[in-house]
Amino acid sequence: MKRLQHKLTIKQKVIDLSQKLFLEKGYARTTIKDITEQAGITTGSLYHFFRDKEDILRHITKDMFDAAADMADDILGKDGNPWLRFSLEIGMQFYFILANRPIAELYLAAHQSGSIARLIAQSAQKRNQDMFQKSLPRLSSDDFYAMSLSVKGIIHSFVQEAVHGETDANPELIFRAIEMTLIVFQIPKKEMEKTLQATHELIKRNFKEIFQTVNSQKSKQVKKATK
Repeated sequence: MKRLQHKLTIKQKVIDLSQKLFLEKGYARTTIKDITEQAGITTGSLYHFFRDKEDILRHITKDMFDAAADMADDILGKDGNPWLRFSLEIGMQFYFILANRPIAELYLAAHQSGSIARLIAQSAQKRNQDMFQKSLPRLSSDDFYAMSLSVKGIIHSFVQEAVHGETDANPELIFRAIEMTLIVFQIPKKEMEKTLQATHELIKRNFKEIFQTVNSQKSKQVKKATK
């Protein structure tokens, strides 16, 4: 048991340190050598837990997307309008991206990786199907996967804009992007304005918490990594 716990501790340390380095240096500029030196382990030990640097990014990406989903669940509870939950979750992803350029770069690196892009789409398809199955009962798993791919494409384009410095924290642009994702998931026209307004109010009300989550996550990684 102690040996297993030790392995899990080392694995988590590598993830935490890697995220710290990715945010400080950028994903592309961080090397395996950087990670192993910071973690105080051999390259062989790292490859015992991860296939490569992209595999580490895969773990970090999952945590990043889970953070937005978890916060949406915390704000709305387990019940609620699926379109509002979806809209809030997407909106917070956009605000996470704009909170810090290195975070935007991590999102972009994740979307440019074929294996991570598939993981994002598959995870999104499962969550979206869970949210919308009752509201959209005629849709198949393939339908939900295709729709999730479409939303991923919208997010990917938004990330590119952010990384290339052509997008600032413009609420109008953010909510236009959210509107596009809601159209993908067939929101009734009469629900669109109400959902966007509610999303705006919820993000405004929880704005500090959203950015505190981003900042605390970054601080947490730095503290863990430097222990």
